[in-house]
Amino acid sequence: MIRTKQNRNPARLMSLGFFLLSALSPILRSTALADQGGLKTSLAVDLVGSFPVGEETSSVQYQSKESYKLRSAEFMLYAPIDPRFDGVLSFAAHPEGSQAYGEPEVHEAYLSSVKLLDGFRFKAGQFFLGIGRINQIHQHDWPFITPTIMQKELFGSNEGIIDTGLEVSSLLPLPFYMDVTIGVTNGRDFGHSHVEDDLPKSPTHYSRIVTYNDIVAPTQIGFNYVGRTSAIGEKMQLYGFDLTSKIRTYGHLTWLLQAELWKRELTLSGTTDELLGGYAYLQHYLTRDLAVGARYDYSTVTSTENDNSRGGYEINLLYFSSEFARVGLAYYHNQRDQEGRDKEETTQVLMQTAFILGAHPSHDF
Repeated sequence: MIRTKQNRNPARLMSLGFFLLSALSPILRSTALADQGGLKTSLAVDLVGSFPVGEETSSVQYQSKESYKLRSAEFMLYAPIDPRFDGVLSFAAHPEGSQAYGEPEVHEAYLSSVKLLDGFRFKAGQFFLGIGRINQIHQHDWPFITPTIMQKELFGSNEGIIDTGLEVSSLLPLPFYMDVTIGVTNGRDFGHSHVEDDLPKSPTHYSRIVTYNDIVAPTQIGFNYVGRTSAIGEKMQLYGFDLTSKIRTYGHLTWLLQAELWKRELTLSGTTDELLGGYAYLQHYLTRDLAVGARYDYSTVTSTENDNSRGGYEINLLYFSSEFARVGLAYYHNQRDQEGRDKEETTQVLMQTAFILGAHPSHDF
């Protein structure tokens, strides 16, 4: 007799079902625990292709090379530690200097808590300082592709300011929204460097006040201050303003306006150098998946030795397959005008591929 699907042995099928459930139960159990707040992992990959346009007249720091390579790869672990504390550990690898491939390094390693003291948020360890807008967002999550001139000139980093210390935030009990953050970090280095400086005379200390306004559109406004005095007595003070405004239609983002303006003062032996820098970025979603954006950058330095300014712009087209994957194209141009020297210019066409595997922490606003 020919055996058909209808008359197969039901006991054998039942046994096979129990075997599969037994084999999958550890996986299902770990997934359920993760969903209930257990250990979560995230892998973010950011690849960028840079292709110069025309003849380049730029200093080595801003030279572009025709290449498509990994800009950064980040592996993150985060989870509750106990009923009071959460923990974050992230590693990142990216090429630096003459390296063709980057070596992994610890970016963030800190514990945080919103339950230790009612109304306060604490963070202790190594982290990106809670100042400004871009400094608190990892590179693969930027709304544009290239680093801002402001980051390079004022912060001395293509990514952000990382340091080790303590940060405390609190939403004040006022009739309007006001969130205050203060922090102190060791200050042996400012920016993102692999060389530790001598113990500073005054560690890095900073504060940030955030409020909201929705008269025209939901808008976050931040006021920032950063101070530090190095081991040789160089006093640095940073004053910053940031603004982020979003318009949503039926729950989907349609317009984004993001801007920052910073002033830095460096004083040593009675001489003060002042640098003013900032950017403004406007993005419009043509569809839920496709967005076009434009950013303008500017910085200017005035000192007793030289006067120079740098300006630039990026025009991009971004396709979001989902919140976990995007592909982007950009046209980027920047130039430096320096007293007594010829103008330096760089123009590039850029291509980005960025994706995230696993869970990923949410960002504020």
